[in-house]
Amino acid sequence: MTNLPILHRTPGTPYRHITDLSSTEAYEFFWPQIEAVIKGRKERQRQDLIKSKHEIGALIFANPQYNRNQLGAKQIIDRVAKDCEVSTGEIYYCIRFYTRCEVAGGLEAYLATLKAGDEATWSQIKKILPRNAPAELPPPKKKRPPGANRASAGRYAKSKVGGEWRQEDQDKLLALLAL
Repeated sequence: MTNLPILHRTPGTPYRHITDLSSTEAYEFFWPQIEAVIKGRKERQRQDLIKSKHEIGALIFANPQYNRNQLGAKQIIDRVAKDCEVSTGEIYYCIRFYTRCEVAGGLEAYLATLKAGDEATWSQIKKILPRNAPAELPPPKKKRPPGANRASAGRYAKSKVGGEWRQEDQDKLLALLAL
């Protein structure tokens, strides 16, 4: 070790000499500055992520191609998710987050209603977002009753051609046709 003075420069300021400090003292002098930069950047990054999710939801919700509960709405979600390289569920979270914020009076008002408040993370927000209300859900697809299968009914009837047609054959055909 030499007894030369330790140089310390705060970004944006000229060099200044700090004399009579050991290497440990000098480190303790500038470590809080580094720590403040790290914490500040992490905080801004967390806030920017939440704001970006809100903006994504707003853009999709306002897009005329996205008509909630209408044919074609899923295609725009799928395409955005693919282009953003995230899951479709993540995009739906963005839309849900935006609609909840709008109901609460905006992003800041919604964040104020949370227990964590302004310190909430995106993961925490996703966990507390309520599921879609029944009016927001797409209408259920009509499903055939179990066993309704015209192709199977046709194959079954074809296999019985030339043979004896019994009552159980008739019952099975009716079940396959869901009649």
